[in-house]
This record gives sequence, C-alpha cells and structure tokens, in this order.
Amino acid sequence: MRFFLTTVCCISAIAVFSAEPMMKVTVKNLDRKGKQYTQKSWNIQFHHASMILKNTIGEEGKLASGVWGDYFFGLDHGRVNNGSWCGWNFMEVLDAAGKNLTRSAPVNNVSFIKFDGGSYADFAWEKGSVKVLQFQNMKDWIFVKTTVPSGIRQVRFTVWPGGTHWKVTGRERRVKIGSEDLELNGNVPKAVPFAGTECGMVFYNRNYNEQYGNFLVFEPDKVEKISGTGVNAMNIRFNVKTGVRELCFALGYFAKEDPGDAAQRFLTERLPNVKKALDTVNWNPVIDVSSFESAYKQVQLLVSAMESSLKQEEERKLKELRNSFDQAKSSSDAAGCARALDDLRAMRERVGKTNLKTLL
Repeated sequence: MRFFLTTVCCISAIAVFSAEPMMKVTVKNLDRKGKQYTQKSWNIQFHHASMILKNTIGEEGKLASGVWGDYFFGLDHGRVNNGSWCGWNFMEVLDAAGKNLTRSAPVNNVSFIKFDGGSYADFAWEKGSVKVLQFQNMKDWIFVKTTVPSGIRQVRFTVWPGGTHWKVTGRERRVKIGSEDLELNGNVPKAVPFAGTECGMVFYNRNYNEQYGNFLVFEPDKVEKISGTGVNAMNIRFNVKTGVRELCFALGYFAKEDPGDAAQRFLTERLPNVKKALDTVNWNPVIDVSSFESAYKQVQLLVSAMESSLKQEEERKLKELRNSFDQAKSSSDAAGCARALDDLRAMRERVGKTNLKTLL
C-alpha cells in the first residue's frame, strides 16, 4: 500500500457516506474551584467511522476523572440510538501487572496517517500503544492493534448492540460464538464458551431493536479465555495468554437485518475473509514523502522572502524540521513523519502570516 501523511482540521459525526479522513485537536484550560486543568481532545474521522480520545490533566500531570467527560476513548462505528461500539470508552487494555494502559496516564502522542485506500490513528502511551485503522472499501470494519511490551493481561470492549436505552423490559443481550448462543446479564462476568479455535463473535438482542448488532473478530491462538457482562452495555473481556505483547481485533456491525440471518452469514461466509484481512493488515507502512516535500518547498520560498532580521532563525527551524523528518523516514517511523509534517504546516501558516504583516 502507498501511504500519505495528512494534517488535520475538522471532525464530523459518523455518516453513512464516505468522509474525508482527518483529525482535529482541541485544548481547553479549566478552573475548578481554584485548581487548574488542561483538557485535550483528539477527534478523528475515518472514511466511515469516527472516534475521540479526551484527556483531562491536573496540575500534577495526572489524569482526572471526577467529572463526566473528563475521559473519553470512544468509537462511533455503526452507530444507532447512541449505541453500537461505545462512544465513550470502547476499549481498555490491562498490562501484565493489571494496570490500565489507556486510563492510568495521559497519552504521550497521537498521530493520524492517511494512506491510499484508508487511514489510521496511532495512540502512544508510556507503557504501550493502540492503533485504529479503517480501509475505505471495508466500511463495516475497524481494525485495532494493541501493543504492550511488558505483556498484555486482558483486553476489554464495550458494545451497546441496537442502542443504549436503559433497563428495557424483557430485553436480552446475547452473544453467539461458534455453535454457542448465550445471554449476558448482570454485572458478574460470565464465561463465554471458547474452545481455542473460534475467532468470531456476534452481539445481538432479543426483544429490543433486533435488526442491529455487532461483530468482533480476534486472534484465538493468543486468547486464554473470554468472559462478559451485560447489565445494559455488554462488556467483553479477553484474558490473554502469558507472554503475548501484541493483539489484533476487527470490529464490525450489522444493520436492518434479521439477527439470525446476520449471524449465520457472518459466521459461515464473512468471517474467513475478515480474519484474513485482519491477519494481513500492514501496520508498518512504507512512507510516501511527497506531502512533506511539497510543503517544504513552499516554506523555503516563504522564508526566502522574509526580512533579513527574521530569516536566519526561520532557516534554522526549517533545517531542524528537515532533519526530524529525514530521521523518522530512515527509521520507518510513520508517526514521527506525521509530527514533522504537522509542524512544517504550522510553520508555513505562521511564516505566511508574518510575511503578510510585513507587506501591510
């Protein structure tokens, strides 16, 4: 695949049509009874889905979680009645020591990379990372990879098949895996039958919005056991075999389809193809440098037109960006290239404004 780096500017809600992949970063300063907080949000738009990461950071550099909306790691994919994959906290990763990767510390870096045929977001914490990818021609699917060098103990997903309505009388939240079909109810984790070879699951309802549900594909050879709860949302937990440091998933959905037909078609027809796609995702793309080179030439021209008193410092900054990009490129560091490109585009805007003021 040929990959392109992109800058970011706006985000829209999930839509049934193909959107332009992009990311918008917003920062707010909050004052809560004299205590200062910084709230940072990364809103990401794929071709057919969107997601958000929000961190609220206190004065000591720690994540805050005392107010609703302080923390989000949500995915809008197949959204219906505010449901489908959780729009607030769709995924959690526990390391070998049981520490929550995404919620125990602020994210270190978020990169967004667009390539020919899709895009992906790379979320990096001190102890590990999560990558989320979508191909333009696979609108029903999101691919996820988590990496924790110290080892993964458990991965959890939260899903609301059909919607988030609270305490619906008679509703059954159900999961189907292989030939097994069971209801998940209550907040005590219930074992999900897993013989070690199944690689796909279906989440659906009885007596509530039955024509909408979700699919999940995983790597069975890395999973020890599966359990889940189903008070309102369904929370699915994958206990991972000792020593596993990387784990990949594919998240899908069905809409306006009989759940029995959808499950049968998925488990017998679609699952092998999606599993093959999951196994062959290129998470380390070859980087195309055309976007950077084009922007670099533009900034060179802008800097050359600056007053001599300003030019030397800007030439130094431009050289630093060139070196950062070249180093990332030589290391096949797509995230590093994306950061250098974003910084270069910010410089282009800043230098352009400076030149305009000089003319006026």
